[in-house]
Amino acid sequence: MALTIGSSTPVNVDGGNALEVKGAQRENSQTEVEGQIAVDLIESSLAGGQVSPPTASSGNNINIRV
Repeated sequence: MALTIGSSTPVNVDGGNALEVKGAQRENSQTEVEGQIAVDLIESSLAGGQVSPPTASSGNNINIRV
């Protein structure tokens, strides 16, 4: 089947292209779902525990043995 959309050059369309488009749409939808799950996981980990503020003395003591 050939389609002409806004130009005089026909575009050939077969059933395989439609399946590829549908597969790409499902992949995009799956990616969005996985992204939302990751955001929810990060937010739940931050809300559950208190993070201690950084201190100025953190890392000042270095043990060196010669």
